[in-house]
Amino acid sequence: LLLFAGIAELVSSGRITGAGPKDEGKRKTLEATGWQPYSLRLGGDFHQLIRFDPLATSVFMVADFVEAMQGGMEAQEVPGHLLHALTRQLQDKPFISGLSGIFMAFMDDERYGPTFARRTLGAVVPNLVAYGARAADPRRRTPESFLDTLRSRIPGLNEKMLNLEQVPEYLDIYGRPVERPGLLGSPALGAAERFLSPSVRMPEITDEVTPHLLRLGLSITTPSKKLEIDGKPAPLSVEDRQVLRMARGMGTYVAAHRVVTEPDFLTLSVEEQRDALERAINAERNRVSRAARQIIQEPAPLTLEALLGEVLSEELPPGLPD
Repeated sequence: LLLFAGIAELVSSGRITGAGPKDEGKRKTLEATGWQPYSLRLGGDFHQLIRFDPLATSVFMVADFVEAMQGGMEAQEVPGHLLHALTRQLQDKPFISGLSGIFMAFMDDERYGPTFARRTLGAVVPNLVAYGARAADPRRRTPESFLDTLRSRIPGLNEKMLNLEQVPEYLDIYGRPVERPGLLGSPALGAAERFLSPSVRMPEITDEVTPHLLRLGLSITTPSKKLEIDGKPAPLSVEDRQVLRMARGMGTYVAAHRVVTEPDFLTLSVEEQRDALERAINAERNRVSRAARQIIQEPAPLTLEALLGEVLSEELPPGLPD
């Protein structure tokens, strides 16, 4: 009971995190602060400890319960929420993750089959080698093919070679690459930490926009990499898709920043604040899509400067790469 109370107090104060929101957009918005599920918050960093079993599973089950009650969840909804959270925890365990992949691929081979195949074939690369690749590359990646998976798990292969493009970087809702920092700002110490540490550390990020999005319960999804012209998918390279996603994400922040810094924003009702932000974000993302279609049809190179124009001179999200 004392242990439960202690963990509950740490969750309430934000020192321990649970699974977070079920809604993907709300979870992605929370991640824009550096938040990670199942983490310990220390010194301005979130340290993900999901693999510290057997203690981790018990601690984070308590965290999930406390988060559910804090979120105003009805009593009859709590068991379902905890079951969902436990499932997410177990899916992060290597052995269970493999079984889960087999089951999902069997149930829906068109949707989950390619992902299972990439993970299975990627397993030919020993974990020790993969840790070396993670140590060498501080940024998260989103493999889109079997070759991408191999290149992201073998040190030195994630470079432009044999005329192949890089494995796409994982971007947050503001179009920022997600990077695991080095200790004391040192690349060498950062590589050592990523290789040796079983936890994943992410720094906390503060800005003027995200607290309002979280307060209002807005669900902001990661910018899409897709674009249609006359109802058909546009022919985009990997680099083009990344530029498009970055532009949509950066535009999301700029549009929201304009709204929340208006002098009368906080005098609006909650519904009016939410509506103003949603309209501004959707309008900016649609504007970027229209600009991309025009550039491709000219044709001309797809660049951030061409897509964003004067937006680049406004308040941009903190943490963008130079």
